[in-house]
Amino acid sequence: MGRSPEAPDLDIPGASDPDDPQRGCGYRPMMRARRRRVRRVVGGKSASIGEWPWQVIIKERHLFGVFTSYKCGGVLISVRHVLTAAHCATSSDVRNLFVTLGQAIASQENLQTIPVERMVVHKDYRAADFDNDIALILLTHRVVFSRHVVPICLPDSGDDFIGFNAHVSGWGKTAFNGSFPKTLQSVILPILPPEACDQMYSKSRVEKTVREFHLCAGLEEGQRDACIGDSGGPLSVRRSNGRWVLAGIVSHGWKCAEPNLPGIYTNIPFFRSWIGRAMILTRSNEEAAGILGYYFPKRVEYLPQKTFDPQKSTIECGSRPMMRRNLRRMRRVVGGKSARIGEWPWHAIIKETSSSGVDYKCGGVLISDRHVLTAAHCALGSDLPNYVVTLGQADFRQSDLRSIPVKRVIVHEGFESLDFDNDLALLELAQRADLNENVVPICLPDSEDDFVGLGAYVTGWGQAEPGGPLPNTLQSVRLPILPRDDCDRMYSTSRVDKSLREFHLCAGFEEGQRDACDGDSGGPLSVRRNDGRWVLAGIVSHGYKCAEPNLPGVYTNIPYFRSWIMNAIDSIPARSRKRIRCKSSWRSNRCSCMETEYHHDDSTCAESASE
Repeated sequence: MGRSPEAPDLDIPGASDPDDPQRGCGYRPMMRARRRRVRRVVGGKSASIGEWPWQVIIKERHLFGVFTSYKCGGVLISVRHVLTAAHCATSSDVRNLFVTLGQAIASQENLQTIPVERMVVHKDYRAADFDNDIALILLTHRVVFSRHVVPICLPDSGDDFIGFNAHVSGWGKTAFNGSFPKTLQSVILPILPPEACDQMYSKSRVEKTVREFHLCAGLEEGQRDACIGDSGGPLSVRRSNGRWVLAGIVSHGWKCAEPNLPGIYTNIPFFRSWIGRAMILTRSNEEAAGILGYYFPKRVEYLPQKTFDPQKSTIECGSRPMMRRNLRRMRRVVGGKSARIGEWPWHAIIKETSSSGVDYKCGGVLISDRHVLTAAHCALGSDLPNYVVTLGQADFRQSDLRSIPVKRVIVHEGFESLDFDNDLALLELAQRADLNENVVPICLPDSEDDFVGLGAYVTGWGQAEPGGPLPNTLQSVRLPILPRDDCDRMYSTSRVDKSLREFHLCAGFEEGQRDACDGDSGGPLSVRRNDGRWVLAGIVSHGYKCAEPNLPGVYTNIPYFRSWIMNAIDSIPARSRKRIRCKSSWRSNRCSCMETEYHHDDSTCAESASE
């Protein structure tokens, strides 16, 4: 599976070991079952784009790049690292190798192609027996993660996959003497106990013992297997939490899909420590994040969060976003009404400037005269110096509105771009906002506040109907905040693979009809307290379609992140924080109080006190 079919098989143990003075002696290689190290998927099915987003194709250039050939499969495990079989990495000049990512159909275009910078082959790899058949590839530059390019999760060293069903995927032949397919193939195989495989090999008179660094997978009757062209590709297992983990790498076997000849895979849990050491040899600090999860660029500041669960840092890996219902991260208000000027004075518009003009990007919410909250997914992927925030706008025909540049972005370090977990960012404005009747910060809730069962208002500039144009006026709609269990039940009814966590709020109706959608991300979900003051319950994060039955929207739960927000503000140099003076004409129910951040008539406004 991992090299070109023309390459010779090395069936003599020790033949390639220069330290063995008797290398190759005492064996009768022609009397042994022919072992093939280049393998393909047999008895499988064609994969759809994004179904196996960690699958990598390793290719080789010939004649100074005039020709290229398929060499092996591989598996993406970080932003710059690919695992493959050692036998795929030992017979080529690394300068001629490159990888292709995200490909599931041979005719696909606009694919990421990245040269190989370095390869680390396990020092104990034996070409004759394929012992320790593992290698790590370092790419010349970072992969751009997308809906069809995602790293797989690595298992723990103590994980045991025997008895699990696993999926092997690859571009190998679909029959032993067949041709290479036009689409990526995959097949389900059971991972078998070593003694069961040894027994099968004995029946087939194959001289093979499965060792601790092997996994064995297949069926006693054959029919399904990997074969020529699949070496180095992944053997993937789906955990109960929905995430995929790398159990093995296609190594070698005998013929393809024959009875009593299961395939042999490199056992990844056994090599977990080796992989970690190899990555240390090849990575920089920023690349180290790849194996743990999402990589964040240096130009955005990330605030450490003591309450963040580090076990969730790998959620970026092992998900298959293309295999879920279309997750929409830019959302709009459906079934709402036009807002009056000053009705939602904390609503902010985040825009991006360029040589071609100014483009609407996301919503946001003003929480002080220098700070705006928004969704984390609104704060990545663009040039920070080109961000501006417009405040007080409820009608696109309004004039004399001021746009303030963004000075700094602090993104929650636990943000996961595939599942939108911890979808929160704080923007620091370059200048103070001019607070007035139409520009007022909203109050932040206490960390223990519970808004389930309350009616809330979501506001935004998103489309008023799916696929329609953006409205000319700010829209708002009232939605009930629902218990997480109710939302999980609705998602299950709609066959959506989604479980709400403690950092989520869910709002909407079982019958749909009212919702947020394209264009509203980052905007506020506002709740009116009994004292008449408005508090921020949530921020528009993501959802599935718009205003459809049994598909309520998901919002970032602000009480859960109250401490993070305050820590983020405290991390900004003190000279950037200024006092706010509340005007008596509008201070009664509008001005937000955040500890000593707000002042009125030179006296501090205590937290949760009236201005």
